[in-house]
Amino acid sequence: MTDIYAEAMGSGPGRLDAEEMLDQACRSAKLGCFGTSASEIERFRHDFSILCSSLNEEANLSEIGYRRARSRLHMMLVTRLRSIEQRTAQKDFDTRLISSPLIGTGLPRSGTTFLHGLLACDPAHRAVRAWEAMLSPELLGYDIASPASLFQEHLAFQGFTGEESTAIHPFDANLPEECVFLQETNCSSLYAEFFNVPRFADAVANNSSLDLEWQKGQMKLLQGLDTVRRWVLKAPSHLFNWEEMVLAFPDALIYMSHRDPAKVIPSVTGLTVSIRGLFADAPPDAKAIAKERLTGWSAAVANVTRWRDRHPERFVADVYFLDLIARPLETVAGLYDTFGLKLSEQARTAMLRFIDRDRDNRSRRQHYTLAEYGLDEMAIDAAFADYLCRYGVALERD
Repeated sequence: MTDIYAEAMGSGPGRLDAEEMLDQACRSAKLGCFGTSASEIERFRHDFSILCSSLNEEANLSEIGYRRARSRLHMMLVTRLRSIEQRTAQKDFDTRLISSPLIGTGLPRSGTTFLHGLLACDPAHRAVRAWEAMLSPELLGYDIASPASLFQEHLAFQGFTGEESTAIHPFDANLPEECVFLQETNCSSLYAEFFNVPRFADAVANNSSLDLEWQKGQMKLLQGLDTVRRWVLKAPSHLFNWEEMVLAFPDALIYMSHRDPAKVIPSVTGLTVSIRGLFADAPPDAKAIAKERLTGWSAAVANVTRWRDRHPERFVADVYFLDLIARPLETVAGLYDTFGLKLSEQARTAMLRFIDRDRDNRSRRQHYTLAEYGLDEMAIDAAFADYLCRYGVALERD
């Protein structure tokens, strides 16, 4: 078959024209409906138009940045069209259930990816792979011999598989991916992480509930009628949409990871700088990004803590980065015991193999200093003072 995503590898004009891109996606997919209702279609097209405008006017994209942005957006649009078709065609779609998913969140760079990877090793669990989040060809009726390889090519084209990027965060088509990537095909706030697009970020700031509902729909398509395996999900960004997440998954088993913010903030700043640098014409303003991350994440954990204090009946397990790194399997076993889950020998064996592979990768990861981002420990400790005290987070100081 002709690859319906082939246009994503084309050069195309520089500036992004929203209507032209929407039309091209419809021609590629041979479909034309971006929603299941008139209001959903109008909202999606509105947000996508603002995104393109913001990319043109605010993101300072380079020539290759425009090509990479066009690639990502074309894939998103085509997959959305196919997903909408399947949602309306499958008569049992609305009756499918997602039961008691295991959801991880917490400060970024606090071991959430590592722990999520461990949990995904369990054959009783179902995680979404990166290629599934963006392509989902097996459920969309396409005969692609290797969809993971196809998405890996697109990741490489977009710059995510370079040594500098993977040293910060593992990007790979087959790895378990975050909830935000299941939300991407809703034209979500994920793009505000990839690009400097403040006008778009403001426009979609209140879309969390819509993004989570879209995510659940993608999960139902991937899950089909298989309700035996438990979904394992994760996203640090759930700290920003905590109440919406709890409402979307009312029976979820939730854990929250913790780490010294003085290690978190420079690391997450470095990740953002690296990703935006793949698209930008000039180096991103690292100090401005660091200030935004310090303000945003300290406010997010404070809001979640207040919610937890108001809702003691809603149990949330706490996981600590230093414990996880020092005793990963024991930490996982403790989490299973906390939630009354069975850790099989098959899962233990798979997790031990994963731990060995991660140790090799960890030695190649980048490290950051506070000074290069205009930060200091005193300012970070002050911003996170209540968090450090409330959760008893150990400091990681030289």
